[in-house]
Amino acid sequence: MKGLVLLVFLASCGKVTTVIQQREEVVVMDIEPAQAEDYEYEFIELDCTTGSHRFDTFVKACNALKSDKKNNSCAEAERQELFESAECPGEFSS
Repeated sequence: MKGLVLLVFLASCGKVTTVIQQREEVVVMDIEPAQAEDYEYEFIELDCTTGSHRFDTFVKACNALKSDKKNNSCAEAERQELFESAECPGEFSS
């Protein structure tokens, strides 16, 4: 009986545990560099114009839409509509 217990103990000490991990495939894609975007707007009403404005960042364009001074106090409703539809950050208040 003692030999049997010893034999089971030795057999369990030599057991090798294996962990299987799922491999993830890596896909390498050739991606072209991003192109710079310009943002531009102009509103013309019967008695005024905002003038043509061009910006190199989305945030600058959004900030300009809010400015009465920059837009000659023109087309406030249209500027606000563009601000909101473009999902500009922050709140529109001229």
